[in-house]
Amino acid sequence: ALHEPLPLEAEPEGPGVRLGAFLLFPVLGLSETYDDNIFVTAANRKRDFVAVVEPSLIAIADRPAEYVRLNAGGHIGRYKMHGSEDYADGHASAEGRLDLTPATRIFGGAWLGHDHERRESPDEVFGRKPTRYFDLQGYGGVQQRDRPLFRPSRRADRTSRLPRHEK
Repeated sequence: ALHEPLPLEAEPEGPGVRLGAFLLFPVLGLSETYDDNIFVTAANRKRDFVAVVEPSLIAIADRPAEYVRLNAGGHIGRYKMHGSEDYADGHASAEGRLDLTPATRIFGGAWLGHDHERRESPDEVFGRKPTRYFDLQGYGGVQQRDRPLFRPSRRADRTSRLPRHEK
């Protein structure tokens, strides 16, 4: 691995579908869950079913002197009786490596996500609505194969909470 993994970057399974230099790995997840206490309260418990659709696409180009990985996906949840809890989260990421010489490579990547915290999360804000936020992460660096101690890289993280009136 070139770095510590970015969020939600699982290795794809299966043979993939070739499109030019890329291998594509499409995935579609479907589920339905019953929750007997969606607001996590001791009294006045509310129950509901939530249907979740999780589409994603990973594209990988892996050549001897370069590597590119693109990923996009979503998590869309719809409650049967409590539409105020519905959510549509998503993420996109890109990372890559380029070998400048047999001994030197540069690498970098970024991850952008739109997510939410359910009311049961200890970090939610006031608990009136699910907390929605954006998350941006990135990394980059230079690696010297013949000098393993010289591996500078920078990682930046940023999270922004959306105002209460946005959905």
